[in-house]
Formats: sequence, structure tokens, C-alpha cells
Amino acid sequence: MALLIVAGGASAEDWTLLWSEDFCSSAGWSVAASHVIAPASCDLEAIPGGWFGATYMTTGTWDPATQGILKIHVENLQATGSGADNTQLAMSVDADHRTVDATGNDFLELRLVGCGSCGPDYSWTVLWKDDGGSLHTTTHPLAGDWRAFRMDANITLNVPLLRYWINYTVQGGSDTGSFTGLWTNDVDGPFAESSAFFLNFWTYASAGNWYVGETNAGEDVGLYWAAAPEIPPPPPPPRKHVHADFGWTEGELGTQFYDRSVGDGEMVAWNWSFGDGYGSRRANPFHTYMCRGNYTVILEVEDIYGERGTVSATYRENITRPLCGVITRGEEGIQIDTGEHLITVPTAVFLITAMLSASSLAMGFEIPFVPRWIRWLLLMVSVLGLMVTFGFIGSIGMLLRGG
Repeated sequence: MALLIVAGGASAEDWTLLWSEDFCSSAGWSVAASHVIAPASCDLEAIPGGWFGATYMTTGTWDPATQGILKIHVENLQATGSGADNTQLAMSVDADHRTVDATGNDFLELRLVGCGSCGPDYSWTVLWKDDGGSLHTTTHPLAGDWRAFRMDANITLNVPLLRYWINYTVQGGSDTGSFTGLWTNDVDGPFAESSAFFLNFWTYASAGNWYVGETNAGEDVGLYWAAAPEIPPPPPPPRKHVHADFGWTEGELGTQFYDRSVGDGEMVAWNWSFGDGYGSRRANPFHTYMCRGNYTVILEVEDIYGERGTVSATYRENITRPLCGVITRGEEGIQIDTGEHLITVPTAVFLITAMLSASSLAMGFEIPFVPRWIRWLLLMVSVLGLMVTFGFIGSIGMLLRGG
């Protein structure tokens, strides 16, 4: 998934490319044992079994004294482990850090962790070590188990202000967000020792495999710098499409449908088609099928950003109600199918008619051209309509048959 990158408070043209890598045609990477660059699938792969390092690394000429903001862009991170399996990807920034066991000084390391048996622990974890020998750790929990999904990430480091941002999107899942934090600058800080830049990847998986850049055509890993001295706002997470979804709960009076769609923003519009000629624009509509059969239910949603998604499912109705094909309970009142037209009698009509008829009969008022027997009939019809509308009976036919 291609990303529109706007990060670190600088527009896209303010960033200078240090280097980027496309694993469809890789060059410049040192590959350790148990890892392979697979141009056919455009990714960098690792098999399970233990930490491997130094695994992959590319050098550049990055000077944190003059190139104060660094951005790391990574596409399609994926671990295929699940359950209690432990999967970790570690990215180390600096020329001094060579092994994943936290030896060496002056490094900043970012770990993407998915461990079903560790709490469980699904997080971005940031570690740094200064020349004084102190190791520091900050953990940013993720909302759920991201494994088996691909993840995109933009990571921004502001060296003068000692601040980082991690922005991520889980493709196919519901998790997207930003984390930010500070690292300490004891003695000379994690970047003071060398201007040579290394981005080292380590992977670990107790089961399954690790992939970086899987199936992504184009830049899989990219590094950019900017010289902005002020603190930037966090860049937005990569945009993803709306994932439309819905469910339902069956009852004696009908079916309650409910929206389960997720996306970058809140859902603001819904368009339901129930497969029997009726529809709704409510988020969680109630619908009564009068006839037994299979119906294709379609939901189209739109979020606050204008992104849309559509999903459909087959609903099975096992009940044939007495007035199948003629009358049904709708959202606004009673819906009558004449065979040529669909007529909706609003609930307000029944309510007003019932109130006028009942008050005139109770208080003895006479209404011109509307004798008492007609007002009694109108009152009974209105009450029946209200009972159907509000769910006290499933249909008029059920009442007429003593149901």
C-alpha cells in the first residue's frame, strides 16, 4: 500500500532522501544467515528460530548535528505467527549497535512486538542506551493482535528535541494510531558517536515467518532527513480504506441489524438494502421480513473523510407471516405493498387519528360528517397500526387470527 508521507512538520518537498530500498530489485543490503531477500515476492524474509543479527543493514551519511530530523518509512511489515507465538522485529539506529542483546553504547532501537504468551504483549517498544551505560525502555501498547496483518509505519526522530513519533496502520485490521515520546540525553546521547548511519533489522519468531515489504512494488524502506529546528506535529497515520461490516440479531417481531464498520474516521452515512424492496438510512435499523426465504442484504457506509465501503451478506428468514407480500412493519410506520406501489402510512397519522377519535368519543363531541361508528372504527384501526409499528404484535394478521 503506497503512503502519502507528510511528517515532522515539513511538507514533502522539505525532505531529503538519504536512501531507499525496493526489495523487488535489492542492492546494498548485507543479509545474515536464515534471512533472504526474495525479489519474486518483493520482500525481505526471515524464518523462525532465534535472534539473527546483524541481520540487514544499509549505511548512509547522516549527520544528526546538521540533519536534525530523521524519518524512517517502512512498508508491509508482517509476522505470520499467531496464538502464544512470540514475534519481534527490531530496528536499530546508529553505527555502534550490532547485536540485539543491548550491547554497545549510543543506540536507539524500535521493536514491533507480538507475543501471545507475554501478557500478551502487542506493542511498539523503544529502547535507547547512552554512553553512561544506562538502558532505557518505553512501551506503547497496541489495541490488539496485529499478527497475520500487514503493517505500514512512518517513524520520525527529532534529534535536537530528543523526541520520536511512531505512526502506523494495520491493513485489514481496525488499529491505526500514533505514539510519541522522549529519550534521555545522558552524557552525549544515543547519536553523538558517529555520523555514519546504519538501519539494522533483527527478527525473531517462535513460529511462522517475518516479512518486510511483502508484495509491495516500490519503496519498501526509505530514510529521509530535514533540518527543522522546532518540534513538529506528529504526522498523520497512513490512510486506509473503510472496512464495511454488519451483523444482526433475530427476534420474534423481526431482525435488528447493526453496523460494525471501521475506518480512519467515524461513520456518518449508511445505506441499507434488505433484499425485499425495502431499505434504511439508519445506522442500526430494525426490519421485519414478512415472507420466508433468502435475502441479500447490502450495506454501504461513508466516514467523515468521504471514504466509502460496501459489504453484502445473505440473510435467511424462516418465518412466513400471515400477510406475506402485503403488509410489513417499517421504520416510519406501516408499509403496504399494493403490487404496483409501495405505500407508507407514517406513525404520526395513526397517533393523531387515535388521539382525535378517542378524545371526541370520551368527551361527547360531534364531528360533522363523521358519525360515532366511523370514529370507533378509526380508533381501532389506529390502535392496531400503533401496535404493529411499536412491535406489540408482529402484523395485523396475527392479531386478527388471535395471535
